[in-house]
Amino acid sequence: GYTDSDNSVVQAVHAAMQKSVSGTGLPGGVLTYTFNFQLTDYPDAPAGAGANTFIIDDVIADGLRYDGTVALVVNNAAVPITPTVTPGPGAGETTVIWDIADAMGGQLDNGASGSVTFEATILDNYDNGNPVQSADGFSNFASLSYGLTEGGSGTNDSNITASIDPNVPNKTFYKPNPVPPILEPGLEVGDRKSTRLNSSHHPDL
Repeated sequence: GYTDSDNSVVQAVHAAMQKSVSGTGLPGGVLTYTFNFQLTDYPDAPAGAGANTFIIDDVIADGLRYDGTVALVVNNAAVPITPTVTPGPGAGETTVIWDIADAMGGQLDNGASGSVTFEATILDNYDNGNPVQSADGFSNFASLSYGLTEGGSGTNDSNITASIDPNVPNKTFYKPNPVPPILEPGLEVGDRKSTRLNSSHHPDL
């Protein structure tokens, strides 16, 4: 038989976060963002080890309005949390900070996993007054920072882009009627064009 081998690198981290988004990509639509996070279970001794700093912050893009946090769930249990919400750093942007260790009473225990979910509405206009248009994208930059009771600290980032749905052009032949299976040279035809506009303003065609 044939065998082969190669070296590979697996990077272990104390804490990790992954971000996802779902929802309606149209002005007025609501986007639902979710952070899934995990904390190391090492070391498992002494008992009670964990992270006494575990903070997620997210910069919500210009063109989106932060609507509120839907839920913090840790180890399948809902946990009340009130994030810190401030404008900036850029025009039209919003920074939201979730202090998860504080919400857990000061510490997130080793081996914990959970999620934070929040909602944002797509606005009609950016901060400078320009319209939100079809195929525009909203990039969100999130960061997890942590500090462990047994030593060690770090960060883990996760970025994602949500896009406005593109315009959908459509063409319909009305002449000749009925339209033959094959259009031949010299045949006079007429057609109508329409576009489904995915913005309440001018389409970005």
